[in-house]
Amino acid sequence: MYEYCYLVGSKWKKRKKQAKQVHSKFLGRVYDFEITNDKREIKYIVENTSSSEIINQILLNELTSRGFVKQDNDYEREGLVVNLEKRGVKLQDRDSVVKIGDKGICNYTLNRVLRFNKITSMDEGKEFIKCLKECGIKISGEELFF
Repeated sequence: MYEYCYLVGSKWKKRKKQAKQVHSKFLGRVYDFEITNDKREIKYIVENTSSSEIINQILLNELTSRGFVKQDNDYEREGLVVNLEKRGVKLQDRDSVVKIGDKGICNYTLNRVLRFNKITSMDEGKEFIKCLKECGIKISGEELFF
């Protein structure tokens, strides 16, 4: 049995006074890899560091702990490729999702995380952490120094 990931939302029905779930986008098949190596605990310094450098470090930590191998800007395992330049997760030209926790890394979540050029305020930092959590990466404000 395979798992698939969809982006869903809800629409409020005034007449029935309830929310209806709305399917908005197919994100891809979910691939779940067990953690094979220990994750490194890294303190991320946000000041004077671009968020793309931080996300590269965080992704390297998450993906290598699941057995992915870094090649240039790609992380590969069993034909599944996570490309940071193209902001995509693909297996043989098909959109895919790498499961991390109960969420995952996919084209949609990579685009949301990598849209930050530089974090300059506390609000941007909170939004950045929120986007990381959408990827399934558990990180707290204490791990990011401003």
